[in-house]
Amino acid sequence: MERRTRWYKRRLLSHYSGEEKWKKSLEIMGTCAYHGLVPNAAITRVAYVDYSKQQSLCWAAMDASITIANYKFCSTKYKTMLHGIFGEDVSSVDENNPLNFGVKFIKECLQNRDGIEVCDNEKH
Repeated sequence: MERRTRWYKRRLLSHYSGEEKWKKSLEIMGTCAYHGLVPNAAITRVAYVDYSKQQSLCWAAMDASITIANYKFCSTKYKTMLHGIFGEDVSSVDENNPLNFGVKFIKECLQNRDGIEVCDNEKH
């Protein structure tokens, strides 16, 4: 794994050009990174989750591993968690779909919003 990571890091910046880097990463892995400093103006919202009040939700977030298989089976769970933390409606996400592993648990965790604070960039 360490050798593969070094191999990819050496080739990353030349592998895709411009916007294609983040688009391709989102398409394949469900994640992306930015090489450089992120300007404050680019951060529109921040969510603070108090571990002492949201332990189950925090534990559900800690199982992430960035692999194609994890994205295939858990991407809906992570998207539901992210949208739900930011207060968006996640009721339409089908928790009975076998491919939506963990969605029901995430929805249950988000019913209690104690310890979740969402701020826009101007406040923080």
